[in-house]
Amino acid sequence: MKVFYEYMAHDSQDNWLIYKDEKLSSTPEEAVSPKTGNAAVTCQRQYISDYCFISFIPAARGEKKEEMYHHGKNRFFICLYGRDETESYLSKNDYEWDKACELAKMFSGVPFSSGKRIWKAKKI
Repeated sequence: MKVFYEYMAHDSQDNWLIYKDEKLSSTPEEAVSPKTGNAAVTCQRQYISDYCFISFIPAARGEKKEEMYHHGKNRFFICLYGRDETESYLSKNDYEWDKACELAKMFSGVPFSSGKRIWKAKKI
């Protein structure tokens, strides 16, 4: 599972996040502020809440590179993920931008377990 590591230097205004697999060890480079070059004095692992997150995938496609945008131009597939990204759902249809955004709003602040039920009930 991926987690956030929040590092903080002596100045509490100097903090930064690293997002990576929790099984990977920290590296010395990660403990140095990318803004100031100061060394971190604390590091806290933070687990991501299991809320839905959505991505939009362009639907443009074609059989030949020169035809790449003839089919599905300005249309998008919707993809629903949970926090660890091992389970995902891809929409059966592609949608115009406004409709894709409207559908995505249904998942705002929704736990992934509930999001899966909504996805199936709405037959997205």
